Amino acid sequence: MIAESADTLKSLMKKQKTALNYAKVQTLYLLKIQAAETVRYLAVILGRLRTAHDAEIIRHPCPPESTIHH
Repeated sequence: MIAESADTLKSLMKKQKTALNYAKVQTLYLLKIQAAETVRYLAVILGRLRTAHDAEIIRHPCPPESTIHH
């Protein structure tokens, strides 16, 4: 379950400084708003192949605390 609200995640997306952290928060956002029900479909939405990079996003969906600016 994703505790953050969709609005919070959308705001956090704008504050990310790296593409990887942006993709992580974007993944959470898309799951939160139910834009994707499966990881495979989410990869299609994001225009990514199911690679090691995508697996990393799924394994660690939250950016480190130090990259989240409130």
